[in-house]
Amino acid sequence: MTDSPDLSLDPIMRIFEARMHRGTGAGSWISLGAGIGVAGAVTPISSASLFESAQRHASRGLRARAGSEHDDASLQLGIMLEHLAKAYLASLHPTLVMDSKFDFSSLLRLAGQGQRVKPGHVLKTVGMWEALVRIGTIQATGNDGAGKTFANRFTLVFQARNGVAHIGDDGGLADEVAQLAVQGADEILVLMGRSLSELFGDFTSVAEGLRDQHGTKVQQRVALLVARAKQVFKERYGDLPAEQRATELAATDKVAAVGIEDEHDRAATPCPACERVGILSGSADLDWNAEETVTEEGHSFFTIGHPRAVLFPTAFRCPSCGLRLQGGEELAAVALDANLELGPAQLESLEAHYAHLDTQLDVPPDADQPDL
Repeated sequence: MTDSPDLSLDPIMRIFEARMHRGTGAGSWISLGAGIGVAGAVTPISSASLFESAQRHASRGLRARAGSEHDDASLQLGIMLEHLAKAYLASLHPTLVMDSKFDFSSLLRLAGQGQRVKPGHVLKTVGMWEALVRIGTIQATGNDGAGKTFANRFTLVFQARNGVAHIGDDGGLADEVAQLAVQGADEILVLMGRSLSELFGDFTSVAEGLRDQHGTKVQQRVALLVARAKQVFKERYGDLPAEQRATELAATDKVAAVGIEDEHDRAATPCPACERVGILSGSADLDWNAEETVTEEGHSFFTIGHPRAVLFPTAFRCPSCGLRLQGGEELAAVALDANLELGPAQLESLEAHYAHLDTQLDVPPDADQPDL
C-alpha cells in the first residue's frame, strides 16, 4: 500500500489551506466564494487617504506660493481641491469616485471586491470637474444643472492646474486661482464637518486670508512667509527630545545675540513666527529728547537731553526658523516697523562711530586758502 503524500510539504497546498481552512478541525472548509468575499472587503482608496493627500498638496501649494513659485502653487492647489472633492464623495460611498465612463473592474475594487479583479488593473476615478459636478448635484438633490453651475465656479482652478501639468503655463492669474481653490476647499470642508485648520495646518491664517480676500498682497505674502517659517521650525525641532530641543534652541539664541553684540545697526526682537530671538537690522542714528520749559514771563525754551541710539528697521531675520522680511511694508505686516531704542552698548558704538567721522571730516580753517 502506497503511503499518502504529506500535504504539509506541498507549498501550493499550504497556501491553499492557509487561505481556505477555517481552523476549526480537520476537514472543515468554507466555499471559495465566501472566503474571497471576507478577504477582499477593502477599497484601494478611502475618504481618509484622500483627505491626507489633500492636506499634503494644500501645504505644498501654499509653500510654493510663499516662494513665488506660482505655477507649482496652482498645480498643487488644483490637486488639493480635486482630492478633497473625492474625499467628500468617498465619505458618502467609495463608488461615487468612479469614472463617469463605466468600468466594472473599478466598480468592483471601489466596492471592496478587489480580489475579484485581475492583477494590474488601473483604477479609473473621476476628475476634478466631474467630482465637483457630483458634489453640486448631490447638494441640489439630483439637479444636474445645479451641479454644473457649482463646478463651473472653479473653472479657473481647473484650467490653471491643467495648464501647468500639460504646458507649464498657469495662465498668469495666481492670486485668483489660490483664492478660488481655498474658497472651494472651505465649502467642501463645511459639508464634511471639518475645519480649514484641519486641511491647512500651519498655513491656516494664510488660507483664511485667501478665503475672505482680506489684506493687501504684501500682507498675504508675509502671512505665507510666517506660516512657512512655522513649518520649518516644527520640522527642525518638533521631533527632538525636550532637553535636546532646549539645548539647541539656546545655542541658536546665543548665536543671534553674538551677531548683534556691539553693533549699532542691529537689535534683538522676538520672532513673529517661532518667538525665538530674531535680528532686526537697518540704519541707526542719534536722537535727543527735548524738554520744553516755560518761564514766568511766558517765554519758552527747549533743553536738549542726553542722546539715545535709535534703530530705524528695514529688515528682519530669524536664525531659528529662517524667516526673512525685507522693507518697511513687510515689517509693518507683523508690527516690526516701529523705531527701536537701542541699549547702552549700541549707543556707545554709535557715538564712537560719529566721533570717528568727525575726525575724518575735520578740515583746518585755512586749508582752502592759496599759498602766498
